[in-house]
Order: sequence, then structure tokens, then C-alpha cells
Amino acid sequence: MKKSFILFSIALSILLLESCQPKEMNAKSEEEKDSFIYSGILPKFYHENDISLSEFVKRELKYPKAKGCIEVKVYVRFLVDKYGQTSEFEVVRGISEEADKNAIEVVRKMTFKAGIENGKAVDSRIVVPIAFEL
Repeated sequence: MKKSFILFSIALSILLLESCQPKEMNAKSEEEKDSFIYSGILPKFYHENDISLSEFVKRELKYPKAKGCIEVKVYVRFLVDKYGQTSEFEVVRGISEEADKNAIEVVRKMTFKAGIENGKAVDSRIVVPIAFEL
């Protein structure tokens, strides 16, 4: 049930943030982005110890934690290639330089199974929200 909710959250994030532009973008990266597709079946997070995405984020997040009065999210967009390798990390919506860097570091450590389109593994762009409690 948790995995379904997480996948739904990722899919919703992609739809909501599709129109958002990253802070800095050059013409070459925009051109490269057009060559990739959003797969029919999204890339799936997996971990060798079979922990959920949210558990992984809580374990890996190094940002100083406060009392947890307010939850804010950093949205990180990246490429999961047809081999499940991740690259091209960018903050789509951030909260501070320190939190944004920390969110990217957490996402860099994630492992994924590639997205599927027409029965074949394909390159996919996804957005993952990383929650911080302030």
C-alpha cells in the first residue's frame, strides 16, 4: 500500500511540475530534454533491504531536523536511463541552498528500475519530493 502511494505521489509530482522551469537552464540541456520521454510505466525505486522510498529518505537525510512543526519539500527532477542509472539532477522547486544540495545528495543515492514504454526499458525523467521538517 505504501509503495502504491509513493508511486502515485511521484506521478502526481511529475504532472504538477511538468510546467515548472529549473532555476538555470541552457539551450543545450533544453534540447537534450526533448529527446527523452516520460515512460508509460514509471521508474520504480528499489533498495536491497526492501525499504520504502520514504524510509530511505528519512534514513539518508542529513539536514538538521527541528521540532517538525512545518513540513516543506524540495522537488528534484532527474533522469533514470534505460539501465536504471540516474543523472542530470536539478532542483525544480527548492527552499534553501543547503536543503536543495542535501535533497540532491539523497536522490543521488537512490536506485531505480527503468521505466517501461511499449514493453521496453526507456530513459525517463521523474520528480521526487524530499520532505524537510522545520
